[in-house]
Amino acid sequence: MSIPFWCIISIIICNCNSLQNLEVSNVVVKSHENIALLEGSNLKTIPESIDVTDVGDLLARNFWAGKVKETTVFDLTSQLPSANLLVVNFGVDDSLKEIPEFNKNQAQLTNLKVDFFPADPVSILTSIITGTSPADHGVIGESWMVGDEVVEAFSTEKTFSSSVSSLDLIHQHYNNEVKIGASSSILAKALSHGNFPNTYFNGVKFISEEEEYNFTINDMINAMKNEKFWLDNKDSIGHLDLQNKNDINFLMEMEYIRRVGKNMDGSANFPLYNIATTSLRKVAEPEALNILSNSLNYLKSQFSKAYPEGSSQVLFIKPPELESGFSQYTRDFIHPKEFNLDCSTTVCASADGVVTTEVEGRAYQFKIWILFFSFVIVLWYVQSVSNLNYESDAILFSKWKRSEKNQAFGARRDF
Repeated sequence: MSIPFWCIISIIICNCNSLQNLEVSNVVVKSHENIALLEGSNLKTIPESIDVTDVGDLLARNFWAGKVKETTVFDLTSQLPSANLLVVNFGVDDSLKEIPEFNKNQAQLTNLKVDFFPADPVSILTSIITGTSPADHGVIGESWMVGDEVVEAFSTEKTFSSSVSSLDLIHQHYNNEVKIGASSSILAKALSHGNFPNTYFNGVKFISEEEEYNFTINDMINAMKNEKFWLDNKDSIGHLDLQNKNDINFLMEMEYIRRVGKNMDGSANFPLYNIATTSLRKVAEPEALNILSNSLNYLKSQFSKAYPEGSSQVLFIKPPELESGFSQYTRDFIHPKEFNLDCSTTVCASADGVVTTEVEGRAYQFKIWILFFSFVIVLWYVQSVSNLNYESDAILFSKWKRSEKNQAFGARRDF
């Protein structure tokens, strides 16, 4: 049988184009040593390591509002916390352990994993709140490509998370107060799942429906001159450049944290405080870590006074970084690609957290080529059968049957 040459070429060209768009081999992703500080009287023990998706599940189970994951790594009592504080700090990892004040909380520390890629603050916050990875909730980043169009997360109904939020579950049970604060509007939407009022920094001032959280850069500078918290951190502030935009943005986030702590009075019923900071990613001054540590200690202290039976999760995250394998243009088209640090489905380049995903792309190639050759074999067989000469094959068959009959019963005899 002969197969037309143009048919083979067209099949191969189609196959290669598909592989070019889908192959994800030889992608090197570097992960960081992230940590989480967990507290709560209902926590029997602190796991040695947790995933970011475990945090949202912990929130829902804390308040007996259901679950967003089938299994949990936490051993909880039946005690209901009076409030919850969730603070996610992007741009800092376990290097914060070097701060003496922070080391006082080592007993509540655990390792924190981000086991998916691409991963940015938007996709990570969505995963934290929903307890699912981007492969499930669909928010793969701040923006992504659909054809030739750039789509921003939470901009339309189709770009919201498709997974239920732990905040929604809790709010349905208790109709409680949910406070959201973040360094940008889109991060505030990710934290709130788009369902609660939020406070965010627009680059010039913090915008909020609550008057106490509406403040400008000048308001922050005035607070530095009068508020005890800022006066206690005067030496560290002296190392920052108040003319530098990144330093100012960082201080604005710390001022928001101070205001949240100052306004905690214990009167709310099962309140949920959710805060996300990101500006530390662009601040090089080491003294900024001292200010962050002192800000969080102040916030937690105020929270403990207002809600002695409350629970808290303070996370320190540097998202995984792409080291090689794709250009920026190609990366915009990547769908969520999960990887495992135990290298069960990937190949680890080293033991320092650098992971190379190269298995699935090769497997996909083998599947495509096996399918192609199977198609060729089937096509050859069909063409061979269709070209059989019925007349000659029928005569051959009848002779074979006659010969078989004579051998079985013997020739006819005349008596």
